[in-house]
Amino acid sequence: MSKISGLLVLSSLNLNVPRYRMIPYTITNPRDWRIIYNQIRGFVAVRSSATFIDQHENEFLSEDSSTLPFAGVFYSALNVKKNQLETEIKRCLDSCRSERARAYCNAYDLPEPKMNVIIQQMIQAEVSGVMFTADPLTGNTNKLIIESVWGLGSPLVSGEITPDRWEYTTGNFIYTPAYQDKRFALTMKHGKLITTMVRLPLAKRNAPKLKRATIDSLIKIGGIIEKHLGMSQDIEWAIDKDEKIWVLQTRPIVMRQMLPSVIDPSVPFITGTGVSNGTASGKVRVIFPSQITALEYGEVLVTEMTTPDFLPILIGPNKTTVPCAIITDKGGILSHPAIFSRQRGIPCVTGTKDATLQLKNGNMVKVDGTEGKVYRI
Repeated sequence: MSKISGLLVLSSLNLNVPRYRMIPYTITNPRDWRIIYNQIRGFVAVRSSATFIDQHENEFLSEDSSTLPFAGVFYSALNVKKNQLETEIKRCLDSCRSERARAYCNAYDLPEPKMNVIIQQMIQAEVSGVMFTADPLTGNTNKLIIESVWGLGSPLVSGEITPDRWEYTTGNFIYTPAYQDKRFALTMKHGKLITTMVRLPLAKRNAPKLKRATIDSLIKIGGIIEKHLGMSQDIEWAIDKDEKIWVLQTRPIVMRQMLPSVIDPSVPFITGTGVSNGTASGKVRVIFPSQITALEYGEVLVTEMTTPDFLPILIGPNKTTVPCAIITDKGGILSHPAIFSRQRGIPCVTGTKDATLQLKNGNMVKVDGTEGKVYRI
């Protein structure tokens, strides 16, 4: 199911969906773009919706499919003004030929995609998040997971912010707050998109971002979408200042086969959130996003967070996965390293807070991606 197909489904279910229009890859004249995007007022999001076409002009794969989600591979932009739209649309179109896109497509023997561009009304969110209608690690359809952050949801997806987390199983809630001394939110200020530090009183800082009634509403929405599509879903949502829930997109959950987790009997010295099952042992390589350096096969990548810019060092020239495991300071179950690891079948632990400080190049560690634990070996 393509991204635009998902939006059409959401609209048909009478859910709150921000207005959207699509510029098909066959329309290349900017004058024709204007006719389409002028139908939406105010700030908009420019979103990629890539598709792969065979020699007979038939689509055989699309972005956000159940097998390859292309997380962060293509360009998207938030809070775009009308006078910036043509530039941002061109950037989205050009992202088909970026280094990260080529690395990703080469890893799966895919041709260069065609790029449809979605123009969607921007929601100025007070709280944003993601909802999985099944556990993406185990495939447990009786468990529903919700993660949330203040402001817009982009930092959650990129892994810049570790989210609050709720797990719901047959009436039972498990709440895991993201306790941090400082909270960040992606917000608007003077018509510009900036990352501003949200300074909150201690009482509010440690309080849940979502009310129980809101969680119940999200669960109901998730059930409606899942029932209609007949499979578990990964749903992005936002809540505005009037507490109205907006559904931004839905896509099938990308799951991997459940692998056994061999738990080391010793005490872990680093803990976080297990976001991709299995265990792996290897030598640590600490790499920071500002200085992306080479990674050796079989090393454990330790970083603040991975971004799509890491793809050329994560996937080798022979299309194999370079690291044996990934550990990050930040991020949750929807972050880039989590999705990449589940897709490639390697263990991953996110949200450790300080793994880049505790670990040094050459340290030998064992990573348990199921339990979210890291052991010295």
